[in-house]
Amino acid sequence: MLKFSLPLAALISSVSSTPVVSGSGNFRYQYDPAKLKLPASVQLLNGHGLTRDKAGNIYFTYESTNKDDPGVRALIRFQPDGTGGTLLGDASLAQGVPHGIKIAEEDDGTEYLYHGNNAAKVHKTTLDGKYIWTTDMTDVWSRNKTHWPFKPTDVLVPPGETAVFVADGYGLSKVHEFDTQTGNYTGVVFGGKGTGNAPIQFNCDHGISFDDRIGKIVVSDRSNHRLRWIDDDGTLVKDLNLTLEVPLPCNAQTSSGTVLGGDYLIVPGLGLDFADPGPWLNGTVGIYDINNTLVSNIEVAKHLGVGVLGHTHPHDAIFLRNGDIAVAIWKGHEAGSVGGLEYWTRLPNNGTEDGTDGGSN
Repeated sequence: MLKFSLPLAALISSVSSTPVVSGSGNFRYQYDPAKLKLPASVQLLNGHGLTRDKAGNIYFTYESTNKDDPGVRALIRFQPDGTGGTLLGDASLAQGVPHGIKIAEEDDGTEYLYHGNNAAKVHKTTLDGKYIWTTDMTDVWSRNKTHWPFKPTDVLVPPGETAVFVADGYGLSKVHEFDTQTGNYTGVVFGGKGTGNAPIQFNCDHGISFDDRIGKIVVSDRSNHRLRWIDDDGTLVKDLNLTLEVPLPCNAQTSSGTVLGGDYLIVPGLGLDFADPGPWLNGTVGIYDINNTLVSNIEVAKHLGVGVLGHTHPHDAIFLRNGDIAVAIWKGHEAGSVGGLEYWTRLPNNGTEDGTDGGSN
């Protein structure tokens, strides 16, 4: 567990009693520790992926410390307001390293969850976590190095597509396609490790999402500190360098389907100094407008990092239907630190900037 100079309960009480506010303009947020509370049985190691269904329910996937426990789970559904918290699926879904999740709606209106697992696996399940199919590429690809190691970090079914795009962020930085109905590999692949444009390359394509603002796929090219917009064949459309704003971006998802309209993009970043001795204070969540200009930065690590909750490294983030945001925390770098899940409530624009009391600091 986390090591603190004060008892954990006292620290959480302190955070709760002093409002934690971050951001600017129309995107100032206050941390709410009473929401997105994990069920008591969850033994969290790393917080990983977030998504939202069309009813507004929130889904969170994570890695557990107790994978040998028959009761272990890796998927939680919360109500749209961040309350509740229902464990879904079974123990098999928690094996390996559950990582990225997305929801896709099929022609009959049914929504399904797609899961990327670092253990060379891709799953399709119902919204309750029941398997439709599962694909494990270990036996097929581990015999040679063409596509091995294969360590999926995120998944996406673009609108109108019959394939799920799988980002191999922790493997060879490729994007592979699998059939949405069968889970079979289609043979379509692009990418690879590097910085190139033609053919497209990535250095840890950690997140893959659909930017419906422009109708393109957006890849979080994490170790190159940039977002890359591409066509569905991997052709580069444009880049956005985030080194000075949200270093090591993990994902990028739009505000479509929320009260904010569809013009905004939310980007969680681990922070440049994640591998240094500390103090790991630059893990942030950036919000970008329709022109991809940074309009707000939620300084998660600054306010909830070392010595508080240990929430130093945002790993995923989504806009909620009411304009609030949810943030998944990977983990901190203090000895024994674990990940987490945060709910941030959007505040009225009163002209102030970032600060724990709503004022400047």
